[in-house]
Amino acid sequence: MDFIAVSKNKDRDKVLSTVAQTMLVFFDKYPDKMLYFRGSTNTRTRLYRSLISKFIEIIELNFKVVGLKSDGSPEEFIKNQDYTAFIIYPL
Repeated sequence: MDFIAVSKNKDRDKVLSTVAQTMLVFFDKYPDKMLYFRGSTNTRTRLYRSLISKFIEIIELNFKVVGLKSDGSPEEFIKNQDYTAFIIYPL
């Protein structure tokens, strides 16, 4: 699979919604686990940060979100802060 390709078929929101739903199913089955994720490019990582920022109040009702800074150190997610990756886990 080519994870760097840009399809431009305008299904981004549908794909990301499917990923979010899959995360919920994962945590339902494995509530003691964490998910680490990052974009395959800096642009995609920024997209993930933007979406997390947009929905953080809803996300934080059930999950903790941690951002990994460029030096690898973790911090509680801060809106619009640059991160290289993310960790999410159930409360």
